[in-house]
Amino acid sequence: MSVFLHDFIKGEPNWVDPLNNNFKALNQDTGWVALTLIAPATFGSAATTKPQICCINGRVQMLGNLSVSLTSVPDVANGVRIATFPTEFAPTQGWVYGKIPITPLGGTVSFHVSGSGLYLHETVSLSNVDLGQITYLQA
Repeated sequence: MSVFLHDFIKGEPNWVDPLNNNFKALNQDTGWVALTLIAPATFGSAATTKPQICCINGRVQMLGNLSVSLTSVPDVANGVRIATFPTEFAPTQGWVYGKIPITPLGGTVSFHVSGSGLYLHETVSLSNVDLGQITYLQA
């Protein structure tokens, strides 16, 4: 979600229109959109929030929990894709890396987000992954 601002000249006819459009562009909100989970990831339990993604003003936030049992990662460098989302949420820098908490065992698991989805880079055994820790700037 890129933000395009328009020039305006005060006093010109309809000069407030581009100004109002600038305010709209700066306050874009996609609303929460469901992530599409890919095996081995599944929705956690009824007591947890379903995995979702949202972009407000170029800041992307994930929310929710998923269960995953990943016994091997054949290609640790590229990871295993566990979820996809619409391309408008893709980080424009390419990849975003980090670590997210897992429960009930504790600890963290390495992940990355790219235009093609959310990937894990380590084995995880029957754990609940909290996506609420994933936030990045899109632009």
